[in-house]
Amino acid sequence: MKHKKSYQIILLVFVYNLSFAQSEDLTKYLPEVRAINKVAATLPQFDLSTPEKIAKSRVLFYKPVKTVLTPRDSVIDNISVRIFRPDTILAVVMEIHGGGWCVGSAKEDDQQNDVLARTCKVAVISVDYRLSPENAYPAQVDDCENILLWLLKNIRSRFGVEKIILSGESACVHLAIYKI
Repeated sequence: MKHKKSYQIILLVFVYNLSFAQSEDLTKYLPEVRAINKVAATLPQFDLSTPEKIAKSRVLFYKPVKTVLTPRDSVIDNISVRIFRPDTILAVVMEIHGGGWCVGSAKEDDQQNDVLARTCKVAVISVDYRLSPENAYPAQVDDCENILLWLLKNIRSRFGVEKIILSGESACVHLAIYKI
């Protein structure tokens, strides 16, 4: 999974560079693009053509990890969330996992959420939004919005802070910014 994260970051940097390159010679980026493609070719592929293949694909994306903080599984407004809560909390991060709305889970990001919570002294609420294709759009957006609305109402009483940071990765970045 380390390669997947690096791939996404490099790709975003590459797209950013291209968007401002009016007259620049873009061939200098070919070695970087080839390196990205080489890594991308090793990533697991998923097939959504049948319920069985969907289930098999989803298993590919989760590998259990050991964390320092013990995450707490909760249900808020019928939406599952996973909460990492360090001793000191300066803000709350609402994290939305990647996976193109059809694979992935809140558990998938346990390691990074554990490190984020401890290092930055933030509580992390990872949203386990309903997945596609079983749940049609806008179920995913609604789940994320409902957790954000709950957080806006309850952040002070539940976490003792007023700062919220929205975080998403991969295709789920737009779930983090959809209603802003």
